[in-house]
Amino acid sequence: MRRPARIGVKASVTVEVVVFAIALAVVSLVVDRTLRFDALGWLRWGREVTGLDAGAFDTTVLPSWKPLPLLVTAPLAPLGPDTAQLLWLAIVRSAALVSLVVLWRAAGWVAALALAITPAWWTTTLGGGIEPLVVLLGIGAVAADQTGRRRTAIVLLALMALGREEALALLALYGVIRRRPEALLAAALVMAAWLGGDWVGSGDPFHGGELARAAGIADANSGNHNAPTGLALVALLVIAPQLIALAFHGAIDAYKNGDRLLPSLMAAALIWTALDVSLRAIGYPLPPRFLLPAAAAAAPAAAVGARALTRRRQRAT
Repeated sequence: MRRPARIGVKASVTVEVVVFAIALAVVSLVVDRTLRFDALGWLRWGREVTGLDAGAFDTTVLPSWKPLPLLVTAPLAPLGPDTAQLLWLAIVRSAALVSLVVLWRAAGWVAALALAITPAWWTTTLGGGIEPLVVLLGIGAVAADQTGRRRTAIVLLALMALGREEALALLALYGVIRRRPEALLAAALVMAAWLGGDWVGSGDPFHGGELARAAGIADANSGNHNAPTGLALVALLVIAPQLIALAFHGAIDAYKNGDRLLPSLMAAALIWTALDVSLRAIGYPLPPRFLLPAAAAAAPAAAVGARALTRRRQRAT
C-alpha cells in the first residue's frame, strides 16, 4: 500500500512570518487605503458602541449586522477614525498574507496559489472585507483540532461563525462529530450574538437578514450579479474548474489512503457552498467573496490532487 499524500497539519507560523506579513500589510497602505462600504459600517458601529459617535448603536441600515467586526472595531474606536481605518486594513491584509503562508507551508505552493487566484480574494483583502479573517480563523481551528486542542478549535470556529453565518453549521457539526457538547453551547451563544446584537441595534433580531435579502433582490433586479471581471474572470472560467477537479481528486485519493483530514475539509467546503447557493436561491446575495472560506478549505486537497496526478504521470512515462 502506497503512502498517503498528507498535508502538514503542524506547519507553524513563526514570529518572523507574522512580522513580515504585518510589515507588508502596512506598506500596502501607502499604495491603497480605500475601505469597502461594509468595513466603513463596521467602524461606525465601533464608534457608536463606545459612545464616540453622537448617535446610538444602529443596525437599521446597510451593512447588515455581523458580530465579529465589532470585536475589533470597538477597541480601535478610541484611536480615532483615521487610525482605526488604517489599523483595520492592516489587520485584514495581515490575516490574508498569513493565511497564504500557512497554506503554502502546510500543503505546498499549489494550495496557496489556489486561494490567491480565487475571484475576490485580493479585492476583498485590499478593501478590508471580513473574509480573510474568517479564513485565518478556520485555518487555526483545523490546526488546533489536528493537534488535539479541541476547545481551542471550538473557540476559533465560534469566532468564524461570528463573521460568517455559514460557519455556524460547521461549528454544530463539529460538536456532533467530536462529541463535544460545548461546541453546541458555543453555537447557541453565537446565534444569540447574531440575533441579540441586531435586536439592540434595530429593534428586530431578524433585521440584518431582511436587509441582506432586500439587497440581494435589488442586485438581481438591476442585472448586477457581482460578476468578476478581468483576471478574476479568467481564474473563474479557466483555472477554477481545474482546481476544483484537482481538489476532488486529492480528497478521494486521501480517503482511499486513510487520510480523513482532506475529505473533511472538502466536505466543509461543499457544505459552505451549498448553504450559500441555497440562500441565493431564495433571494440573498452571493458575491464571490462569500465563497472564499470554502475555497481555502478546498485548497489543500487541490494541492494533494496535483501531487498525486504528477506522480501518476511520472510512473506512466
